[in-house]
Amino acid sequence: MQHRTITSISAADSRTYTISELAREFGVTPRALRFYEDKDMLHPARDGMMRLYSNRDRARLTIIVRLKRL
Repeated sequence: MQHRTITSISAADSRTYTISELAREFGVTPRALRFYEDKDMLHPARDGMMRLYSNRDRARLTIIVRLKRL
């Protein structure tokens, strides 16, 4: 029988961002972020109607924006 070690997620890893925070930080429109979500490039969580982007989404957006600017 194998045993797995479960590590807790640190507060820095669990940081979430709103659509307006990421749009402002990356110089894109909120509509662009919704477009990337529609194309299955970003996967924000939801709190009611509000999108909450993870650090993973933020890292993916960094790549998307860099590739777009090539």
